[in-house]
Amino acid sequence: MEVKNYFQLFMDEAMNPFYMFQVFSIGLWSADEYYYYGGAVIVMSLYGILMTLSETRRQSKTLQQMAMAGGETIVSIRLPSGG
Repeated sequence: MEVKNYFQLFMDEAMNPFYMFQVFSIGLWSADEYYYYGGAVIVMSLYGILMTLSETRRQSKTLQQMAMAGGETIVSIRLPSGG
């Protein structure tokens, strides 16, 4: 299993429709000379992207380690008793 680098993860996340809307919003705020609002949207969006990137990368590495560990995994499923 391949673990994507930070740039690939950033590009995947930045192309999310939510962040595309944020870019549009920043343009509107800037056009109306509300630069502080636009700046706040940029800061919050970058923070959200960076948190998502770090979590996704951490989970990918953990999954890769689990896949490479091989071995046998036993999964026990307990079904509810009818009655």
